Amino acid sequence: MSTLTPFLHVLAQTTAPAATQSSAPPWAQLLTGPMFPIVLLLVVMFLFMSGSKRKEERKRTDMLSQIKRGDEIQTVGGVIGKVVEPREDRVLVKVTKAATRRSGSAATPSIGC
Repeated sequence: MSTLTPFLHVLAQTTAPAATQSSAPPWAQLLTGPMFPIVLLLVVMFLFMSGSKRKEERKRTDMLSQIKRGDEIQTVGGVIGKVVEPREDRVLVKVTKAATRRSGSAATPSIGC
């Protein structure tokens, strides 16, 4: 035990390293952290995905607003027919001479097949 005593005195005499003062404000230190590139990548991905989603939705609503009587359409289920009565919330589609089918506007993805 006496052999450890000089070593402990040397350790006790050492001073703690001086705290380095950073000249950058705390918010700027976030930009240099390891999480910043990951967060930036997620934000950019979200912006690209939401922009393309809005563009696709705008194209779809424009297409649905241009449906008129006599247009040939294909529903999501694959049924092809001619528009008999277009409305805001639904479309009446004539499939054969004897049968007609009501289709919601969400089920009419393409026009002019």
